[in-house]
Amino acid sequence: MSAKKYLLPCACGRHVLVEPRQAGEQILCECGASLVAPTLLDMRTLEPAPESKEPTSARTVWGLPQQVRLAGLVVLVIALGCEGVLYWFRPVSPTVDAFYIQEMASRFTPAQTWDVWRQTVDQGFDRRTDQGYEEELARSHFLLTVVGVIFLIGAGLTIAGTWFRTERC
Repeated sequence: MSAKKYLLPCACGRHVLVEPRQAGEQILCECGASLVAPTLLDMRTLEPAPESKEPTSARTVWGLPQQVRLAGLVVLVIALGCEGVLYWFRPVSPTVDAFYIQEMASRFTPAQTWDVWRQTVDQGFDRRTDQGYEEELARSHFLLTVVGVIFLIGAGLTIAGTWFRTERC
């Protein structure tokens, strides 16, 4: 036995077939107007549809808000994936092996030790000399910023798709 169907009137004068399972959904009329099906209680006030063996012509609308929301979610997932990849391949700070330094220093002549000391004093004790690491770190921070902006765009699209409503009649 099929569910009872009702006729939902449109401003164009046509009637759209709706079923109780469509309560509260947006329905598209043949004229292109977007109608909201009433709640289950209010649906009983509509004119009952004549019994027929044709399928219903009403369909749920997949409009611009849903498309914008989906696009935002896709952008969010892609941005999160990129963030994960960037985190996985982030530059790692070079470590100093104290035993290696001690081994190398024990082989220095007094003149070599003096040269290393003068170089250290000239450059400073806190200065990083690994320029490659600094460049990788700057590039990583730039890429994380770009992906963060893309993430925010995706979040904005998702929110806009949730709040955006279109009315056509």
